[in-house]
Amino acid sequence: LGIIICTSALFAQTSNYAYPSFPKDQWVLIGFPVTPTDPDPDAVWGPYFGGGQGHDDNADNTQWRFSRWNNYYDTYVRWGELDRDTNGVYTDIGEPTAIITGWGYWFYQNNASEATFNVTGTKANDQQSYQIQLDAPQNNHRGRTMVGNPFTFPIDWKNSEVIVHSESEHLDMTIPLLTAN
Repeated sequence: LGIIICTSALFAQTSNYAYPSFPKDQWVLIGFPVTPTDPDPDAVWGPYFGGGQGHDDNADNTQWRFSRWNNYYDTYVRWGELDRDTNGVYTDIGEPTAIITGWGYWFYQNNASEATFNVTGTKANDQQSYQIQLDAPQNNHRGRTMVGNPFTFPIDWKNSEVIVHSESEHLDMTIPLLTAN
């Protein structure tokens, strides 16, 4: 499955994107309209929110937290932290992937009040549709996909489409996003 966002404007280029007035002490669902030059979360947020959180099991993540849903384990995986497995036991499931344009992530910071931070990277080509791969159900867990706006301008999600490809059923169709729920 994939979400196709149809729009038009500029071609892909390197750009600096600012997130103004980023809130303190609130979880924010965030997407990236650029592929960061260095997509490592420590490189993106560390300079603005108190340094890197590290990759070891002892990281306390007191300055900021970064999470993404993992369908296989039916839980969030967190940057530099142990994760809860399906039985609630803390274990090392892994880290969220490097930051990818069009994916959504949960982010929390308690270091700076109403901070503005910048991300330098390559903008998506908005002269064509942008495809975001959806997470299929895995390991008897429903598929849940966290998506983010892949462009530097607002989009209306209700005008997006879901394109379904299935090799097993030889199915290929497009449906409006609102009916895909």
